[in-house]
Amino acid sequence: MNPFARDRYEYTPNHLYYLPSNLITKLEDSKPSCVIGSRGSGKTTLLKALNWEERQRNESLSRQLGGDAFRGQFVATYTKLPLVQVGAFQSWLESAGDVAHNALFGFYFDLISAQSIAHSMGKIVSALPFAITVAAEEKAVADFLVECDYLLENQDRTRIKTIIECHDLIRSQRRKIESSAIASRNHHEILEDIPLPALGQLPIAFGMAMARLLDESKAENGHRWHFKCCYDEAECLNRRQLIVANSVIRTSSWPVSYVFSFVGEPTDLSLTIHEGLTVQRADRSIIHLDELDRYQFERLCDGVATVRIQASCAASRIELDDKFEFKTAKTLGELNLNLIIKEVMQRSENPFRITLREMAEAYRDSVSSQKDSAGDVLPYIEAYIANKLNLKASNFDSPEEKRSQASREFRKKFVASYLSICRELSIRIIPYAFAKMVFGISDSCIRDYLAQMFQIFEKQGVSLERFLKSEIDWQTQSDAIHVASEEKRKSIRTGEEVSNPERVRRLTVAFGELTGLLQRGDQSNNIHLRSSERGWYHFGNAIVDSGQDHELFTILKDACEAGFLRLKREGSQILTFRVHASIAPSYGYSYRGAYYPVSIQRSELAEILNSADDDELEKIAKRISIRLNRGGTESTQQLMLPLDDLEEQAYDRE
Repeated sequence: MNPFARDRYEYTPNHLYYLPSNLITKLEDSKPSCVIGSRGSGKTTLLKALNWEERQRNESLSRQLGGDAFRGQFVATYTKLPLVQVGAFQSWLESAGDVAHNALFGFYFDLISAQSIAHSMGKIVSALPFAITVAAEEKAVADFLVECDYLLENQDRTRIKTIIECHDLIRSQRRKIESSAIASRNHHEILEDIPLPALGQLPIAFGMAMARLLDESKAENGHRWHFKCCYDEAECLNRRQLIVANSVIRTSSWPVSYVFSFVGEPTDLSLTIHEGLTVQRADRSIIHLDELDRYQFERLCDGVATVRIQASCAASRIELDDKFEFKTAKTLGELNLNLIIKEVMQRSENPFRITLREMAEAYRDSVSSQKDSAGDVLPYIEAYIANKLNLKASNFDSPEEKRSQASREFRKKFVASYLSICRELSIRIIPYAFAKMVFGISDSCIRDYLAQMFQIFEKQGVSLERFLKSEIDWQTQSDAIHVASEEKRKSIRTGEEVSNPERVRRLTVAFGELTGLLQRGDQSNNIHLRSSERGWYHFGNAIVDSGQDHELFTILKDACEAGFLRLKREGSQILTFRVHASIAPSYGYSYRGAYYPVSIQRSELAEILNSADDDELEKIAKRISIRLNRGGTESTQQLMLPLDDLEEQAYDRE
């Protein structure tokens, strides 16, 4: 049984949970939150992990919570925003003024929130660990209806006594306004029929009545219980609707808060319908899943793998230690690029292998303090950098001095040199292996991590029990990683997650090829070593979501959200992007993506989007690489380079 199955959350009947403490703590707080990430980054899992029903039903989640389904004293609802109905409101209210739009869509949004709370409370009222009496329930409903009598429409409020009946009342109003949107009923008629409340007032009023009910049932002192309304796939909201949602967050108050998830960066998370009132950082937490730091992401991957392996072992009756934790680094090994080069050279007949070995031996002999912990593995990469850039290896007495030189002159060029050596050895399929490469290629996407581990498990071809005891050789890892990368690259053609798959594919192919060419370099110069791992593509003029740029903006944004490109966050415009690292093995560039920026011209982008076939795309990529290599790099400022990078760790081991 392969524990690394890559099915989407929606297609998995019995979901397994791992809750990263740093993320779930923020989401469990009563403060509103936004979760932002590309597809496959874990947004739905996090929102579902808050839902009270999932917390009670799911054994895996219950274990993660220590058996306390109501940890934090809140009831969270989960709603996938209704795409059809939201789209109907967009069409219906397109010509409406802002006042009518905000009032009608805001009321609809409040109805969804209030209904979701009522639906949950209708189930909770008779469930353990609560002891809610009939009299207390009737009083709570009556108090709510006094404040929100506009829902009754001349009905006798005394006939509505239970939370279920209250839920049905709210649902009927929701269906009425949905029908009006679908039928394109006159806006003014709706506004005349219903005296609409202030934005956010309905769910707060209902939440207050229900929170008091929970407080009393648990004999709580003061207001403790609260509600979280979680909305998935909020990217379906257009700009006007997003501003309404921002306003709901800005004006929300105890006991109701909101969690929204977005695929990709929303256009604007600060504007509200109230002039002069914006959403500030203090008003909500924002969690960028695509921007987890290296250590957070590695812990997330190991945690997800652990719960999956535990479940697979339980199903197969394989006994594990109670404190079992899967460590990717232990199974796949620590990064050792010199080892790969050594073993590749043993199979190669390329004359450069002799030259490289001589360089490595000379470099080793020039550094008397260097001790090779990997046996007879020579410092091929260090020697190559020193030779190509005319750097001298000094004879240092202390590890601190050696580390300083490594950081200053070698560290940033280590991966670029590895790629360059592979080119000079005429290695057509560049090897990718070890835990650090797997994490890097995953590019902060848990789905891409699972895809690689799935293929590694399949390539190893042993039982799960033996797999957990194995140290997997780098060649098996590399073969599997290439399969996963090819699957990801070919998935663009299906068009399941992008609106224009062919144009997204052309961008991915062309810039994948170009990134590989830039990072591997050529014989003409050593730009690829001086400015290593180029591939952040920068436009002279920003691409905006309007006018002639609208289509291009949409294509780039779709490609990013689907996990084929990465955009540098620049608000409502795009200036910089790179190719996702999960495609790196298919095109032979760095498992870390890219660090250095290069300029791309609008005319070149248009040529790529209008190309006839892949052969033409490759020709365009080669032509652009020649231009960039001749012109050098526009900036020597390296982007996003971690201070404690992988190569420093490699030097520490020596």
